[in-house]
Amino acid sequence: MTQLGINAKLVRLVKACVQHSKCTVKFNGEYEEFTVETGLKQGDSLSNRLFNTSLETVGSERDTRWFNGLKHMRRTPKTIRSLASYADDIITIGKTEEGVIWTAEKLICQGKEI
Repeated sequence: MTQLGINAKLVRLVKACVQHSKCTVKFNGEYEEFTVETGLKQGDSLSNRLFNTSLETVGSERDTRWFNGLKHMRRTPKTIRSLASYADDIITIGKTEEGVIWTAEKLICQGKEI
């Protein structure tokens, strides 16, 4: 997030929401607290924002030659690759299977660096 120029105070606030989160459940009239260890839960409003922010870091900071939103990227005259994302879903689009696989592999490889 700091690589994208997001204010340090906001970065700290997001970290506070994600790290060391605790939840409480009520079962048989008794409350029990537990620590969340797997990140954000599905459907959390912060989840898709963080996903898209990290995806933007992968795309813009790493190698814009292969990833550039929906712009067509040419590797060979017959291969066109592109990528679309919404919330926490990603779609790779290409004229050839090779192009789609190449884009997906590149995204997975660079996503592991985050």
